[in-house]
Amino acid sequence: MTTCVLRAVLLPQVVHALAGMPAWGDGLAAPAPRLLPPDMLGWAVVTGLFHVVATARLLRDERPVAFTEEEERAWRLFYRRSGMERLEFREVVRRGAFESFAPGAVILAPDAPLQRLCLLVEGLVEINATYRSSLAAAARS
Repeated sequence: MTTCVLRAVLLPQVVHALAGMPAWGDGLAAPAPRLLPPDMLGWAVVTGLFHVVATARLLRDERPVAFTEEEERAWRLFYRRSGMERLEFREVVRRGAFESFAPGAVILAPDAPLQRLCLLVEGLVEINATYRSSLAAAARS
């Protein structure tokens, strides 16, 4: 909220203080000769581009994002616990993979390097601690 206020109120004030306000009286409504000063054209282009870019970003962020049934279940898990939006979750799906395992299958071998994160979306797992630090923590609890 604070960032929006700073961008919406303070940034234009700083720009106006540094660059000056356009000469509005010299526009099309002025008596002859009707001149359109460069500062007026410049401000119209700058503010017009700002609004076009903001509208394009808003439309891009609000477009519908379709998921498969499996992805939809995982998104609901993320959304309920962290408020992650569908567009953000699409990036997670693009970088990850959904895997299903048979009962009794080993998901992470004890000697395998831990270079991936596993998120359980549905089902139960049994965890066997294999490192000393894990065993000590399990013994304390």
